[in-house]
Order: sequence, then C-alpha cells, then structure tokens
Amino acid sequence: MTYRFPEGARRPLFPFSPPTALEREILARQMSARRFDGSLVLSVVRRCRWGYPQVILCAPLGPKGPFPTSFWLTCPHLDRVCAALEAEGAVRGLESFLVSRYPEWVAFHEEQILLRLALLGGRGSFLRRFRPRLWEGFRGGVGGIRLQEKPHVKCLHLQVASWLGQGRHPGEAWLAGHLKRLDCDDPESHPCGGDPL
Repeated sequence: MTYRFPEGARRPLFPFSPPTALEREILARQMSARRFDGSLVLSVVRRCRWGYPQVILCAPLGPKGPFPTSFWLTCPHLDRVCAALEAEGAVRGLESFLVSRYPEWVAFHEEQILLRLALLGGRGSFLRRFRPRLWEGFRGGVGGIRLQEKPHVKCLHLQVASWLGQGRHPGEAWLAGHLKRLDCDDPESHPCGGDPL
C-alpha cells in the first residue's frame, strides 16, 4: 500500500539512523525516572545546543502492542518546564489557541498517522488484514489521540516533542512563546550529564 501525504504536508524525517551506544547511555540517564522501553527508540531527532538528545523517534509497534507516541521528549530541562506549565493550565491554553487553527491541527494528526504507518513498513498490511483490532491502534494521531470536534491536547510534553521532532506544529507560536528557552544553562546539573555527543 502506498501512503500519500496530504497536499502541502511535510514528509517525515527520513532517513534516520539508530542511536549510538553513547546516545543510548545518555537516554537511559535522561529517562531513569520514567517508565520507558528503550527498545522502542529508533533515532535521536533533535539535540540541544550542548549536544544531548532532546527528542527521540519511537517505533510504532512495541512488545506490548501499538505505541502511540512517535516523538518522545527526553530532555530533563524541557520535561520540568512542560510539567510546570501544565500545572498552570497550559494544556487548556494550547487547546484554546488551536481552535482557530483546527484545519492545520487535523492535517498535523494525519501526518502523524502516516508517519506511524510508514514506520510500520510491510507489517501494516499484515496487521490490517489479519489483526484488525491491533490495526485500529494505529488510527490515532499525535499520541494516539482521536480527532474530536475541538482540539484535544493530551499533554504538553507530547506537543513539544512533536513540534521539535517534526520541526513544526499548528501551535508553534504558542509553544515558543510559553517555553521561551529550549536549552538549559548547565547540562551537568541534569541527568544528561556526561560527555556530549
């Protein structure tokens, strides 16, 4: 099956390369406080100014079934900033911002679905034919979210990862205005520490 990208859509980040041994060590430190299966990591798609991973690209299918998050935020600095913004009600703020950009939001979801299907490769046809219930798990957009009448943002971390991973987002202006800084002052004070790449 050929997957067609919506007109004007940006194609996913291909080709990509698997993380190096050093990148895997750094990712393990960054993710040590969170439950995450490192075998899902396909590539580091964004690094901070210090050379440490900020966003990774994840496999769409893991040992436990469909994995809905294509882009995962690994940076401890951005993780804390997003958590603080969420505590202040940023999720609703971003949803309100996206209302006037709903067509862009729909297209962004479609691109995420197509990215996940492309990453499945030939397994997609098999799943659709022989495992229809499992196949349904790939029908959601950003973070597996199903489109609704109004924009629904699962969490800010996911939106920031998708923005930085794809290089664009319908809420980019809002995200950039609220995050302000994408890099920390000193990576040694975070779990990134160690030799930069």
